[in-house]
Amino acid sequence: MNFSKPVYIAAFAAACCFLTACGPDTGGAGAPITGTRIWVADQPDSKVAIYDEGGSLLKLVGRFGMFNKPNSIDVYEYDGAAWVCDFYTNRIRKFSAGGNPLYATPGQEGGFLVRNPVALSVSQSSGECWVSDRGNHRVLRLGAEGGVLARVTGFRYPRGISADPAAGDVWVADEGNDAVVKIAGTASGDVPVAAVEVGRFTGMENPWAVAADADGKGWACSREAGRVVKLSPQAAELASVGGFANPVALAVDEPAGAVYVVDAEKGLLAALRRNVTGTHKDYGAVATFVVRNLAKPEDVFADENAGRIYVAEMGAGNVRVYDRDGELINTLGGFSGPGALAAWDGD
Repeated sequence: MNFSKPVYIAAFAAACCFLTACGPDTGGAGAPITGTRIWVADQPDSKVAIYDEGGSLLKLVGRFGMFNKPNSIDVYEYDGAAWVCDFYTNRIRKFSAGGNPLYATPGQEGGFLVRNPVALSVSQSSGECWVSDRGNHRVLRLGAEGGVLARVTGFRYPRGISADPAAGDVWVADEGNDAVVKIAGTASGDVPVAAVEVGRFTGMENPWAVAADADGKGWACSREAGRVVKLSPQAAELASVGGFANPVALAVDEPAGAVYVVDAEKGLLAALRRNVTGTHKDYGAVATFVVRNLAKPEDVFADENAGRIYVAEMGAGNVRVYDRDGELINTLGGFSGPGALAAWDGD
């Protein structure tokens, strides 16, 4: 990674701390963690790391061989704990805000709990984690401290997943069934999706990513149709926005009244108005801003507390940081290919 000398020093310190099993969840001398912590999954290098808002490395998370295509990260706002989803190691891991391991699903010796997981979402109302267990065609509910609370079956290659930040209900992109499904966050035990289904939208070709509103609504994007839909709490279509080529990630920003969309093929970040209604052939008419000329953006995360938008620009090896007007604040560079990210404001 191409960092300046101070960052090399930070990287060396973080690596030494990591190898000696230190790295407490404080800023030193027992002080609580403060400041912004940006979690980045650098997929080609099979690693996850934490950076500060200036781009200095704070900690390499995990040991060598722990990750192999980390593809989803989410953070519990209450304490900054981060959950990481890894595709090829078939594991879900939880870390403290300081990057210390707290929980992991069983690996090969335990028969694996998940197979090729592709996405996860932390319920901000409970700290639980929901996982798209793609290889097993199901969705898992994991307890805040670890352990399985529910296995919801009946999906076919589930993809994106997003927990309602207020009620805890969960939206799932059921890719193999060309549907977007909302299920109750109270699902428990081994249960078929029909038993916990709140709503189902079947007019979605190749649904990829989903995002939940705090008022129960859901957003979903279709890579095949190149559109984003807004759904009612019962999964009825409220709006449709087209003009995209390959929308791959969504993020809701409640205070800004926006939903951010990144399109990997067109290389753009678009901020759609949350109050949009009706059918629109092109996003330009309903976007408050559009950032263009990004190189294969793969993920977007909205830090609602700090008012920052983070974009994983895989094609350029950058993490771009924007304000709510779409103005570039900072660029964190030197990555091989950031594929997923999340941020937490510890102040």
